[in-house]
Amino acid sequence: MQKEKKSTHMTEKRNKHMTLEDRIEIQTCLRSGMTFKAIARRICKDPTTVSREVKARSAPHRSAFSTLEEACPLLLRAPFVCNGCAKRSHASCRFVRWLYTARAAR
Repeated sequence: MQKEKKSTHMTEKRNKHMTLEDRIEIQTCLRSGMTFKAIARRICKDPTTVSREVKARSAPHRSAFSTLEEACPLLLRAPFVCNGCAKRSHASCRFVRWLYTARAAR
């Protein structure tokens, strides 16, 4: 007797690894301010997988405006990166920016 596999809402795309297309979609969605849950629905992954991907593959980005070494308080909660922050491209933010970049995450 064979056991039936549990069906999930994400059965159409259950690959083990993130593809470059998945990562580009995550980067685009983060930039537009989407939640991990909304991003996960778009790429047919679990929200925890998206969260772990972003946390594990984000990197600091220094610019001429970065004068503070401490972390921005906004990085302590989701999405844990500066991709969607309104201050990201302004001189008003003096913190080191943490960015998720799809091509660097490969």
